[in-house]
Amino acid sequence: MIALPKLNLIILLAFAVWYAVRWLNRQPTKVARHRQAESPRAQSAVEDSTACRVCGAYVAAVNRTQYALENFARTPATEDALAIQTMAYKKMGMQKLYEDTLRILTLNFPNSAHLEEIKALSNS
Repeated sequence: MIALPKLNLIILLAFAVWYAVRWLNRQPTKVARHRQAESPRAQSAVEDSTACRVCGAYVAAVNRTQYALENFARTPATEDALAIQTMAYKKMGMQKLYEDTLRILTLNFPNSAHLEEIKALSNS
């Protein structure tokens, strides 16, 4: 049988390991703290959607599509990003940006299913 002092030591070690793991999981690492401090996207995520009180959702959509177009160019998501950006510019009343983005979408994706949706939006 296990002696009482050995049993106490095992219980104490188990508790110490459990507490250490619990404490380590709570504390962000230095790398995580550094990334949080230097990440402008993390800080401006809320600002994106509240930048304009009237059309804040559209501002956020434009910001996210610009990010997708800059970082994921020449992917299947490009067509969708351009379409979302075009509709957002139209809804915000930015006619010049709407026309430019629509021209780019039409030149690059002439058979896009989004073009009909955008034309219906501009007719209404």
